[in-house]
Order: sequence, then C-alpha cells, then structure tokens
Amino acid sequence: MKKILALGIVLIMTVSCTNGDFENASSENNQNSTVSKTAKKTTTIVTLSTSPISPSCYNDISLDNKNLQLQISQPAPYDIKFTLTLKQKNSNGNYLSVPNPWAIVLIPKGETWATIDTVCQIEGYVPCGKITEIRTGNFKLEITNAKYFFHGEQGGDIFNYEYNSGVNTIDFTFKKSCMGGGWIPDEPK
Repeated sequence: MKKILALGIVLIMTVSCTNGDFENASSENNQNSTVSKTAKKTTTIVTLSTSPISPSCYNDISLDNKNLQLQISQPAPYDIKFTLTLKQKNSNGNYLSVPNPWAIVLIPKGETWATIDTVCQIEGYVPCGKITEIRTGNFKLEITNAKYFFHGEQGGDIFNYEYNSGVNTIDFTFKKSCMGGGWIPDEPK
C-alpha cells in the first residue's frame, strides 16, 4: 500500500512538472505567434482623389466635370465596403447634407481602387434657372465608414485603415449647362 501511494505521488509530481514546462513552452509559442500576426498586419492608407477616367454619361466635355476615385495603398484581402456621405454648399457657404448614406462603394478583393460615379449621379442636385447659363454646385464627399464586406461582419478580421494625411473628405465642383426656361428654386413659381 505504501509503495502504491509513493508511486502515485511520484507520478503526480512528474505529470505536474511536465505540464508546467509544457504550459510555459506553449505560452511562449503563443506569444511568438501573436507577435508575428501583429507584425504582418499593416495599416491600409485610404485616399479620395479626382479620377483620371472621363465620365461616360455627361456629354459636355468642355465643362471638365470629373468623377472621384477611392484608392487604398495595398490590394484588398477581402471585399471592402465604404460608406460615403454627400454635402452640398448653399448660398450662405454652409454645407447641407443630402439624404445619406449617399453612396456605398465596394473595392473588390485584390483591387486597390474604385471609381465613384459622381458626375452621372450629381447632376440633379444642381438646378437650372430661367436663363441659359453654366450653373455650378459645390460639394463635399466624406468617408464615414469602412469595413470588410461580409468577412468582417461575421467576426473575422477588422479592416485596419487610416486616411491619407488624416483627410477623409474631398471638396469638388460640378458644372451644369442650363438651357433656360426653367425656374429658380428660390423664387416663387
């Protein structure tokens, strides 16, 4: 009986010592793997700029309206969804929001940019008046949210990003050729 008890104590001590070393070794491995995962994860820089691609829907090339482009500094590991809001400058110089989110832009997996179709979509925000003229609208586009599409929503990786020079907006103008005969919204009909 004493032999069995002594053998049991030796066995318990051996197992607990072995488990302790195993736990230390495995925690060191976990720390190293965590560090290596962190080191691999880099910040993606997001930039809003004017697109070099000419818009296809607006006929008057002389007005030089440009679409905007959303760029990221490295290929997207998953589809990335950006939510954008649009504000229009009024006659007092203040920016007023249009119904938002104004646009949701996807950059597909493996890509680094997407064109935002501002020229084709914004024409209705610049009203024409009674005379033939070129009307100009001033706008501000802002990125309000960015995340992986589906992948991040299901508990996956979080999109680690920052804005180029800390700027998440772009100011731009849109010119519209008006043929007259319309009404000015500020005047009664």
